[in-house]
Amino acid sequence: SEEQFAVMKQHPELGYRQIRKLENIYPEVIQGILEHHERFDGKCYPKGLSGDRISLVGRIMGIVDTYDAMTSPRVFKEPMLAHKALSLIYSMRGESFQTEILEQFIRCQGIYPVGSIVELESGWRGVVVETTPGKPLQPKVILLQDPTGRGVYGQIMDLAAQETAQNIKQALTASESGINPAMALSLR
Repeated sequence: SEEQFAVMKQHPELGYRQIRKLENIYPEVIQGILEHHERFDGKCYPKGLSGDRISLVGRIMGIVDTYDAMTSPRVFKEPMLAHKALSLIYSMRGESFQTEILEQFIRCQGIYPVGSIVELESGWRGVVVETTPGKPLQPKVILLQDPTGRGVYGQIMDLAAQETAQNIKQALTASESGINPAMALSLR
């Protein structure tokens, strides 16, 4: 409801008030907590700040918070696949998010961030365990299902290696694949 949304919009200020009482917290981080829902175009809260009036840390936290909200399960929605969330956030560059910071975030995350469940063109399925700088479509993947769907113990395939010649066909959700990415990452 509108009343609930008004209460929810108080959390940056409430968090700011609580965290500034603590010792050994960088002032920039405290300011970022207050500003993590401000947007580059000035269309958000709590103060409607825009552009460089939002601290650098606040602009970074805003991107990270939005990505996390899109890719995490919530009581009211299923998580979005990472590459779809990145695509949607990228469409907001120059408006909600500063282009240069957003592009750096995407370079750091990769198109298929660590923990993404992927199916290769060969039918093998696995979990991204490492991104490859300069080659965002060719991460390292721990293989967990063969093309017939049978579980296998995690061999790591480097999609950027010349001899691999594998491409990602699609990203999958945990429910679509039957793979628990947290379990897969613990095998590494």
